[in-house]
Amino acid sequence: MQAELPLIGTVRHQSAMKKIGFVFPNTANLETTEKELLAQIQRDDLKDTILLELPIGWKYLHAQLFDKNGHLRAFANHRNGIYCLIWIFAIQTDYRVDYDSLDGMLTLHQEVSLKRSVRYATSKVTVPKKNFGENPEYLQLNDQAYEWMSKNYPNHNEPFAYWDD
Repeated sequence: MQAELPLIGTVRHQSAMKKIGFVFPNTANLETTEKELLAQIQRDDLKDTILLELPIGWKYLHAQLFDKNGHLRAFANHRNGIYCLIWIFAIQTDYRVDYDSLDGMLTLHQEVSLKRSVRYATSKVTVPKKNFGENPEYLQLNDQAYEWMSKNYPNHNEPFAYWDD
């Protein structure tokens, strides 16, 4: 199965993509940086997509790229007018609201999930809802979750890491 994917987001990860079965056309000259590609695309010297052969079992439907196990791995999107492929990481950290009070306070905690299965959760804190992402107590939870993730999943910054775990 083939898919026409955005160049931006594909070129940066082409060596990892090739290892898992993506086939790039022989005519593709992708030995350049995404910054250089972006400049060429903006000058209309280069098409902003590339036709690739997908790994066996992978599907590209409605601008979403699914692996053979049905996991959403990436999606195509326009960001600031630029068509790009945004990879989804197997291991992620995000906050969860436990309680949203009427007096403008939030009780929340931070979670680390591997393919949507929670692997670690911080303690809960209650902070003002307004600008909670800038609150020192919230930032401390965020740091705690990130530190745990870095210790237990050192390659968490790689979009292809941990999908087979």
